Amino acid sequence: MMKAILLTGKPESRSDITKFLSVSDSVPKPSIKPNEVLVRVKASAMNIEDIMIGVGRMLVSLTATKEAPVVLGQEFSGVVEEVGSNVKELKQGDKVFGHKFGMKIRFGSWAEFVAVNEKVLVKIGDNYSFAEAAALPMSALVAYGA
Repeated sequence: MMKAILLTGKPESRSDITKFLSVSDSVPKPSIKPNEVLVRVKASAMNIEDIMIGVGRMLVSLTATKEAPVVLGQEFSGVVEEVGSNVKELKQGDKVFGHKFGMKIRFGSWAEFVAVNEKVLVKIGDNYSFAEAAALPMSALVAYGA
């Protein structure tokens, strides 16, 4: 089991989202597929897209309920805990950051662990903290697209 921030309902507005967020320490720890990496999350960012997904304003948002909560979060950094049998570029103990696409995903990065394809991860350089690295993915994608 792991700790995670759960969204347990559908807020009417962005400002109401905190009414439906709570911390749980009984969320199942994700298992990995052969091409995936399990990352112990050290930092996770929050951006407007996370909130918009939470309030159902994205076309493919999942609806959270108490029976089927959603763990929001897309951007994260942490340490590789486990690698799948087909993972080639990363190993246990590597410091990484990445982006977990939040659409139609029930388990995002506002949790102790996240399972993702190795292709969405980048090793953290020596000059970056976990907090700085977690803030990079969405900002970098926006800058790249500009």
